[in-house]
Order: sequence, then structure tokens, then C-alpha cells
Amino acid sequence: FKSRTYEQFECSVGQQGTHNVKCPLGVCQHSNPQVAESDQVCKLSVSYAEGSSWTAVEGSDVCYPGGPHETPLANNEQRMAEGVGLGMGKIDAGKVFDWLDFRLKFGCQTKVTGLFRTQLEDGIMGMDNRAGSFWMQLREHYKSHGSSPEELQDFDPSQFALCYDRQPISSELSLGVGSGALTLGGSDSLLHSTPMVYADNVSPGVGWYTVHVKGMFLRSKGGSLSEPAKNSRYVRVDADETTLNGNTGSNHGIIVDSGTTDSYLPSNLKPAFSEAWREVLRDPN
Repeated sequence: FKSRTYEQFECSVGQQGTHNVKCPLGVCQHSNPQVAESDQVCKLSVSYAEGSSWTAVEGSDVCYPGGPHETPLANNEQRMAEGVGLGMGKIDAGKVFDWLDFRLKFGCQTKVTGLFRTQLEDGIMGMDNRAGSFWMQLREHYKSHGSSPEELQDFDPSQFALCYDRQPISSELSLGVGSGALTLGGSDSLLHSTPMVYADNVSPGVGWYTVHVKGMFLRSKGGSLSEPAKNSRYVRVDADETTLNGNTGSNHGIIVDSGTTDSYLPSNLKPAFSEAWREVLRDPN
């Protein structure tokens, strides 16, 4: 598919490498570094701890959250008929803007490595606490068109929830594999089997979501849900908070990152973790 509303950002680099026209998020570079006369584009790139990386050219396009997986909904009437975006705004409130459509700045990937080559879906969507994240751009769209603090209490894009669901592997991949839900504006209690439990973000001014870990437990009988399995028991990892969080400060902790496919633990936690692991494995149950 080719979008009729996609716009690539233009930029220019001065003779000494200074930016004459700056990029919203990326860095202005020649599309071909070996050719001085090549087009100048805004480039983004990120590398991850587990080895994956991507490179992209920055642009923008009109988008809306939600809807069918494969079929676009061309206008507001079609989206309302499908129930897309219900609760995100009040059509009859006299708004002069389309509360669901907004122009999203993003990187159009030109190169991917590692897990980005093998994962089912294309790309990655940033929900971190910094400029350029999906939820922050959506919230700015609301605020720039006059949404009051009271209206943002009814639907605030800075509140969102990821609810994961383990599904069997499917051989039919045309429609994807259901693996959970992303809820914008809060959380959906219909998806819950246990009450919500909250933890403070101890570094709210930084882009990461960081929690201070007070204790770590391993559970016998395994399982991927937070609900306790029958006859399971818990073994505490014998480590203090400084070891668990890598720092003595209360505003330091562990980064919660839904895009990371592995859990990384401090290296000096290994002896205590290994001992608790062995004890759980000795459990006859």
C-alpha cells in the first residue's frame, strides 16, 4: 500500500555540519553518505541490548488508533459504525477537530537486524515517557485542539495498559496471532482475573519507567500468570534492595520495558538467585 498522506521531513546540513533545518527527532544526514549531492533526510536509529537494531527515515502520516487489522476505515462515520474510538472523545461536543485522526511523526524503517527480521509484526511502537512517543503525540493532539483538563480526565492518553495473553502458535498468520490488548486511556477490567496492583515510577522525569524492587521470589510449579498455581510455594531470593536495584538510592531501580524480550538481572545477584533457583527445583511438587 502507498499512503496518500505520508510526508517525509526535509532538512539541510550546513557546510560545517551545523543544522540549518532541524529534524523533529532524528539527525539530518545525506541519504547516501558516500554521495555529497544525495538528498538530505532525517535519520533515526536504535540498537538494543539483545542485539537487534533498526535504521529509519523520519516522516509523518495521518493515523488513528484501533480498528480492523487489515482493512482501513476511511472516515469518522465508518469508524463509529465499527465502534472504533468509543470513549476517546465526544462527537456531539461541538469539537472543531477530528479527535481520532492525528498526524503521527515516526521513523519509516529502511534497515532492520535481529528479532526485527523474524517477528510477526512490522516495526516497534514507542510508549515511553518522552517526546515522540505515541501516547504523548496523541495527548498533544488533544491539548492543541482545546481539550480541557476535565475532558482529559475522561480520556487521558498518558494512561494506558498492556495486557498480555499467551496463545498457541498459529499456522495462519495472515491476520496475526492474538497476544493481548493495548488499552488507551486507562485499563480494561474485563481483561482482569486479579485486582490491579500499582508501583511508583521512581524516575518520572526520565524517559524510562523505573520501579524500585523490594524483593524477588521464585515460584515452584512455574506458570506465566501472576495468579498462584495450586500447591505452589515461593522462595525468596536472599538479596538486599541495593543488590536488586543496583544502587542505594530510592529513585533508582529496574527498568520495565515491554519491548525487551529478555529479563536482565544485576551480575552480583547471581549467587543468591542461583541458590533460590536450586531450592525451587528441589521442590517435589
